[in-house]
Amino acid sequence: MSISTKRVAFIGQTEYFRCHYETDLDADCTVFEKHLVWDAPSSWYDDLLEFNADINIFFRGDLVPLPVVEALKGLRVSYSTEPFPKLLNDGGFDYTLDSLGRFEQFSRIQKYPFEYVLHYDEASKSFLENQGFELSGYVPLPIATEAYRPVEAPRARDVLFLGRSTAHRERHLGQLKLDFDTFHIAADRHGGISPGGGPSCEGRPLPGPLHRASGTPPRAAQARFRYLPYRARLAAPRS
Repeated sequence: MSISTKRVAFIGQTEYFRCHYETDLDADCTVFEKHLVWDAPSSWYDDLLEFNADINIFFRGDLVPLPVVEALKGLRVSYSTEPFPKLLNDGGFDYTLDSLGRFEQFSRIQKYPFEYVLHYDEASKSFLENQGFELSGYVPLPIATEAYRPVEAPRARDVLFLGRSTAHRERHLGQLKLDFDTFHIAADRHGGISPGGGPSCEGRPLPGPLHRASGTPPRAAQARFRYLPYRARLAAPRS
């Protein structure tokens, strides 16, 4: 399926998911980026509906209001990016309360009219199938290699952590921050915007984008979207 000259929309929490597309499709497609905000009303996505993309790529599409997804006219793809439980070869069950909660959130996807539903980790396939989910495919998350690639530059920091600052995480990060030069970009689930108007680092505004790269992206759109022809068949979870 060629997507050259197509209108493509990416919908997700940009501070986490922009690295998977960045500017790599800009030479081939008209690209629209919509930041996903938890619990936002449907009106938050009015500009997405107005853009009217040929292909809509959602990262965690189950977090978007159902009426928004139903109103889209183009192809709708949801990429599941969270860790789920796993059924082990020895009959064991590998899970945490967190992974169970993330699966429970994802299970809402059955109500949505996505043409394709993908999950990043094939190791959870047997668990999902046991629960009645036959997804479109299991595909590792792509990387926007035009922006994210090895560079000849001195290493400036020991550790980089991107994510919300919670009590649980700080218990694990505290000693790390004492022992190493640690750069913590503390984004929140509502967009990572500090009172100063920009992304925050330990509560202080950042000067600007941290990961932009210049240059013309290669014509690699076809390779990045080979997984789209898979079909989605979702069933109700087994009790």
